Amino acid sequence: FAEARLLDEEEQAERTAAQERLIANYAELADSVLRLVDGNMSTRSDRFGSHGFVSLEEALRWLDDETSFITATLRQAEGVDQGAVLNLLGALCDYCLLRGDLYRLGEINELAQAVDEGLLVRSVQWRTGIAARQLGELDKARTTLASVVDLYREAHHDAGAARALCSLGITLHHQGNLTEAAAKLQEAMDLQAPPQLATDRAWTMHALAAVQRDRARLPEALDLLKRSLVLHRAGGSVHGEAWAHYQLGQLA
Repeated sequence: FAEARLLDEEEQAERTAAQERLIANYAELADSVLRLVDGNMSTRSDRFGSHGFVSLEEALRWLDDETSFITATLRQAEGVDQGAVLNLLGALCDYCLLRGDLYRLGEINELAQAVDEGLLVRSVQWRTGIAARQLGELDKARTTLASVVDLYREAHHDAGAARALCSLGITLHHQGNLTEAAAKLQEAMDLQAPPQLATDRAWTMHALAAVQRDRARLPEALDLLKRSLVLHRAGGSVHGEAWAHYQLGQLA
């Protein structure tokens, strides 16, 4: 009854604007939590502050508690700016990967398909491919990621295509296909040449360095890691710096 009266009294535009503010705030807070973790991709590392979370544990506990409500909010996002929805979906997908919550990742995939927004679907499917790789389902991961690369290319979305190519290259590396892995990763790096994709490029350099190390091309691997370290420092990614040093130690 209360909800019905609220719908009677509030203008649709006002409800949509309020919903959009809520989604944008959730996206920023979720990004802030993931920045504290500084997860698999470091594109978040130079974007947001900590928003008052006193510890990583507190931040993750907040996101644990809010995830169900965030998902419910996204189901009522009709008319909301799709950029805000995409940002929140992306953060929620990354959180699902972090927690290994593949059930909720499937829910998000269904939600993205329901709103029929191509960019949302591609973003979720990319992360689904990553999840398959993490579970050891390498053939499924390869097929999924290859299809996502094609989808991004059809949409002329270079940044997305590059991220998917990087994930595909890592999967091929895990399968022992070093030559094709190197080719996909180099293709991703070429697409990540613009300065605004520097943090993405740093992580692709890591992946390519690992492949070149296993191909016994140590000077090239060393050069890639040194250059990635510079980019990670510029982007403020502590996790990226640590990973670069770890891989440099493997080459020593």
